Amino acid sequence: MKPPYSFQHLLEPSRPAPMQTLRWRALGGAPTRQMPPLGLWQGLAYLVLSLAWAPSLQAAPPSYDTLRSRLTALENAQDQSRIAPGTLTSVAYQLELLESLGPRYKQASTTRLARIERVLNTLEQGRDPYQEAAGTIRLRGYHSVVSDHLQGYAIYLPPDYDPQRSYPLMVMLHGGSANGNLFLGVVLGNNLSWKRYREHLWDTFTPRWTPDWIIVAPDGFGHVMWRFMGEQDVLDVLQDVQAHYPIDPNRVVLGGLSNGGVGAYHIGMRHASRFAAVMAIAGAPSWSQYAGAPATAAVSRLLAPLNGLALAPNTANTDFRYYHGRKDGGPMKPRYVQAFSKRLQDLGIPDQGQWFDAGHDILYLAHQRGKVYETLASVRREPRPAAVRLVTADYRAARQAWLEVTSISDYPNLAEASGRWAHNALTLHCSRVRGLRIHTNRAPLSPGTVQVTINGQQAYSGPVPSSGYLDLIATTRGFTTGQANTDSPELHKRPGLSGPITDAYFDRMVHVYGTQNPKARARLEALAKQGSHGWPLWLKRVQQPVIPDTAVTDELMHTHHLVLYGRPGDNLILDRIQDKLPIRVDGSEIELGTARLSGRGIGAKFIYPNPLANERYVIVQTGPTLAGVAGGQRLPDFLPDYVVYDEHTTRTRPRLLFNRKRGQPVRHGFFDDAWQLKPSGNDTDAATTPAGQPPPPPKAPHSTAPAQAPTAPSGLRARANHGHWTLAPEHAWSPRPSPQCLADLQRQHIPAYPYEGPPLGTHVHTPVELQGPVEGVWFRSTHADRAIVLACELATRLPQLTRVLKRHGVRAVDVLSSYRARPLKSFHTQGLALDLLRFIRLDGALSVLHDFQATPQRPTCTGPAPSTESARTLRAIACELAASQHFSTVLTPNYNRGHRDHFHIDARPDDPRIYTR
Repeated sequence: MKPPYSFQHLLEPSRPAPMQTLRWRALGGAPTRQMPPLGLWQGLAYLVLSLAWAPSLQAAPPSYDTLRSRLTALENAQDQSRIAPGTLTSVAYQLELLESLGPRYKQASTTRLARIERVLNTLEQGRDPYQEAAGTIRLRGYHSVVSDHLQGYAIYLPPDYDPQRSYPLMVMLHGGSANGNLFLGVVLGNNLSWKRYREHLWDTFTPRWTPDWIIVAPDGFGHVMWRFMGEQDVLDVLQDVQAHYPIDPNRVVLGGLSNGGVGAYHIGMRHASRFAAVMAIAGAPSWSQYAGAPATAAVSRLLAPLNGLALAPNTANTDFRYYHGRKDGGPMKPRYVQAFSKRLQDLGIPDQGQWFDAGHDILYLAHQRGKVYETLASVRREPRPAAVRLVTADYRAARQAWLEVTSISDYPNLAEASGRWAHNALTLHCSRVRGLRIHTNRAPLSPGTVQVTINGQQAYSGPVPSSGYLDLIATTRGFTTGQANTDSPELHKRPGLSGPITDAYFDRMVHVYGTQNPKARARLEALAKQGSHGWPLWLKRVQQPVIPDTAVTDELMHTHHLVLYGRPGDNLILDRIQDKLPIRVDGSEIELGTARLSGRGIGAKFIYPNPLANERYVIVQTGPTLAGVAGGQRLPDFLPDYVVYDEHTTRTRPRLLFNRKRGQPVRHGFFDDAWQLKPSGNDTDAATTPAGQPPPPPKAPHSTAPAQAPTAPSGLRARANHGHWTLAPEHAWSPRPSPQCLADLQRQHIPAYPYEGPPLGTHVHTPVELQGPVEGVWFRSTHADRAIVLACELATRLPQLTRVLKRHGVRAVDVLSSYRARPLKSFHTQGLALDLLRFIRLDGALSVLHDFQATPQRPTCTGPAPSTESARTLRAIACELAASQHFSTVLTPNYNRGHRDHFHIDARPDDPRIYTR
């Protein structure tokens, strides 16, 4: 037996006396009566009583096996009607947890085994122990899609808990050295030095503060800092609590300290409309700040969905509060928060930050020694706000209130949408948005007609949809009703199938090792087992299935993402899909588009839609050697769609990002929106011209070309088979001063005018916007949110383009891309390139994707004649553009997969060479 009341705080000199009246608690956890704080003599008297009870404290704890048998009997009972859902799962979680604690937490295990015994006693009497646990801190468990281990969280119910009432909920995220159990104890007044956290992680804490709230603290899969599966854990815990307790959905508060503060910023901005308030304490607002300056453009794009400064507009309808110490000398630097504060002010969002003349440990200052619950008692979420702002680069966080982005142009670049309702009329402004869903059942609407205007054009006018939502899709003429990509027979990036590699971490995964090579089987199985515990560092309680390739079934592939380990000939599943993957092993090399990469320890890791089950991913970890396969285990936490690495890359493992000075990948980047490799094959490609190819031309002595303009074609162009080079010195050019070029536009009656939109992300010499037909031929952007912006010098060459097109009856052109900010090695970033998707004639459209007949083994213009009239016309257009010598490059689908659906033309300054492929 134990003493009937808990006075553990008197035995902990590091824990200050409670700030409020203590409650005596009986063993069952129910409040009994109140007493004033004990004096010194009363405390000594209690110590004497405790010693008298000591013999009974040494009683043997209940047997673990006995408790497991009793739980199994309850699980197998036919009548479970009196057992609340989730209760047996919670008991099973605690038994599973205790089995893993080991001798370090022997005392905590003994105490918790006794508590589980009392819980089972209550269950066997037909009562729910969790409903009777008012005023205490307990552990609950749930089944996670991420791991085979049950996941748990700590929960506190107020002393006078009434299941017929509705309660506010606070979700608190722990820091780097805590877990959910300990942190909830600390949050409720049991102060501890963080240096002693490790020894008290699984103590049974008695709340010193007893707010009239339900409070939970997730575990977050250890210390992944609330990213990936850590974020999913928070959302799952929120769902589990709301399923089992009477939570007011408009009074949910998210908070966190240190690493948990990072999580509060991160999750609180990505999912702001779920919360009435957010309390980010001593954290970093943005992973782009915390992780340090990315070494490459690909990683910079990867961090975009987690950039708190960019996501700040999402908090417009949330009571977002941050707290920071001016003397915080750790990795959560005060200047990070100052930048966030300025961002809020620039956006016109109230800055509710509070600064303390203190260091990092400011939890109790922020919580006002327990009074924060009173402060937040009146804060409520507006469930149907009139105005919403949404910034996202991730389909897993693509909704705020009634506004959802369902398709992002050039994923994962940031898409923006903002809208306001006024008398059933919605006015929206969008950027990089291809598809939208308006959740009309969550909008402030009255019965009757709804009108939606997007970017100044009417997109819908009609009744309120009975489905509760309205889907809109961007076309060349603006937005109209429909769903993005639903009629496309090809792969496309969409919610649940968008990449990057880390997107799979939110869902079910199974690790598949190859068995076809007996000499490699044991090594591949060991790699699969290692990967099954999760790749991000500092994870806990992640265990995913590991199976041989012979055990993979069609059903499994439709319910799980597959992680495939092996080389060609090792893994049966990899061999089945090898010819359908964009990255392959060929001999001793990695084949990446047109590039063939080799080296010691060369290997590749990438994510791709499973060719055998397109609604799920495969993550392939492969290489020519077993060392190359194993290298995929030593990559940083943040990864794009694909990485090609070698032994230099994987010599040491960086925690978050590839290191600038050492360990850079050989190639890495993102597939395009159709899951194909981009032309460069790498967002940071630094290719060189191989021997035997035309040398770079001399630069004009007085050129005014931008300093970053390349003067030679990329190495991929130089290495492409059957590319045709021509020298045309008479057509070499240099950018003219802006007045001269603009005057030339006017002289040729080209309707292109100086660009006046938002600042461009890269330098463009004299940018202009095309606003009408050129010599009777219209140029139409395929992106409703993106104008045709190009450099003036390229615009002056449009008449040479239209003259070729008109010879073939073309009246309009669909432009897939003009100016864009990435990749940096592309001439698109200088406004000197156009991608032409379709050519419209009176008798129909000529589609490069569907009508061009590729001849990858023959030169484009001298190969065999295409078999159809449409294909012959398209080839004639490409070859006549090259022959005009007004464009430096003409690329067709013969060049590579990235150009399978368009012609690319560009104009290079100070370069007399013409290239066609």
